[in-house]
Amino acid sequence: VFINKNKIEHDFYGLDLGCGTGEFAFNILKNFNFEKLHMIDLSDKMINLAQKKIKKKNIEFDNLDFDTFNKFIKYNLIISNMSIHWSKNFNKLVKKILNQISCDSILLVSFLNSSSFDFFKSLNFFDNKIINPFPDKNSLDFLINKDKFFFKKKEIVFNKKYNNPISFLVDLKKIGANAKFHKRKNNLFKLRNIKRSILINFNVSCYIVRRIRS
Repeated sequence: VFINKNKIEHDFYGLDLGCGTGEFAFNILKNFNFEKLHMIDLSDKMINLAQKKIKKKNIEFDNLDFDTFNKFIKYNLIISNMSIHWSKNFNKLVKKILNQISCDSILLVSFLNSSSFDFFKSLNFFDNKIINPFPDKNSLDFLINKDKFFFKKKEIVFNKKYNNPISFLVDLKKIGANAKFHKRKNNLFKLRNIKRSILINFNVSCYIVRRIRS
């Protein structure tokens, strides 16, 4: 609703960071007329799937790492759905985006926060570092300059059932997650021995940020 009320009508240039299969961009395109939408992802597989889903002349696809991307000033809507929590340095990436975007530009992001995946935290044998740590649910609050930006936030929690812990880890890789898996044989052996189904919680922080002053 906020975006629809505040969207930029002319010369609308969008950037999708970690576009994945293109599902989120596909829905965004239903509501916005883009001069250009630039979609980037680290995974070749995800880019190929996105290209098959979205076939428009004003869409550009690139196999790029958003951690090394440095041209945010070119865009007035930057979106990232369930992706930037895989950044090698979350705070550094967000600061770079906020420092570069121009006045009236909008940043729309959702990311898994550190309250996710309680099942693994409950295992006394498990090394929690098997998956790279996620940002705190209020991370952006401390990175946003309140004098220069307006923002709203919301946390959404959903649960998904898996046949076993290994099927969950495999699922993360299938969706192109840039997870850092620490290959400790003892941990993986014990996880494989858990044959029961598990319920995994996904805690998602959602932010919409608009630059109101230079």
